[in-house]
Amino acid sequence: MASSPAKLTLALAERLCAEAAAAADAIGFGATVAVVDAGGHLVAFRRDDRAGFVTVTVAQRKAWTAAAAGMPSAQWNAFAADPDIAPILHGTNIMAVAGG
Repeated sequence: MASSPAKLTLALAERLCAEAAAAADAIGFGATVAVVDAGGHLVAFRRDDRAGFVTVTVAQRKAWTAAAAGMPSAQWNAFAADPDIAPILHGTNIMAVAGG
């Protein structure tokens, strides 16, 4: 019998933020981390002092993209390269960048 995924609570979302930030810090990177629920709504957020202001929007959009599509945001890179699909990405919240 397959186990069901853990329920996303505020405590779990905050722990995910802290662990992602610690992993980034271990490699000398100041990360901005956004955790969203299955509906794409922000649950927890953390921006390192070293992270630029643009990372706030990028982190939230990457997390939203992964939740909305049910796949990592990096997979949208292939779609964005397809001239038949790329036009639908304009004007959406989709962020075709790894990390979501």
